[in-house]
Amino acid sequence: MPKSDFNFNLTLKNIEHAIVVVASRIIFDFGIHGLILAFLMLVIGIYGQNQSKKYGKPFMEVAKKLFITCFIFMIPGLISLLIHHNIPAAGVYNINSLGYLGLWSLITAYLCLEEMNFEWFS
Repeated sequence: MPKSDFNFNLTLKNIEHAIVVVASRIIFDFGIHGLILAFLMLVIGIYGQNQSKKYGKPFMEVAKKLFITCFIFMIPGLISLLIHHNIPAAGVYNINSLGYLGLWSLITAYLCLEEMNFEWFS
């Protein structure tokens, strides 16, 4: 039987690095893209309130919820930026803004419809 070159400490260090990269880099990027849609909802909400439209208040509520959620997602990345002055490299991770924006748009659409349902029918 051949001798095994397994190093438990190195394996734990690699797992720790992977967790830090996912929390700091990937979720941070996810939060940044969510802020883009939160800002869009804020603009639509302000426009709706200025025009006395029915959808102004629900869109403002959705924007507030998205801003809070995105900032919570961005906390590990912001801590990494403050401590290390950069976000850890994620290896072969390639960002796809279209995928992130697509996922956030699905979340935003659900929140908008739920908030409108709550505002209009309760």
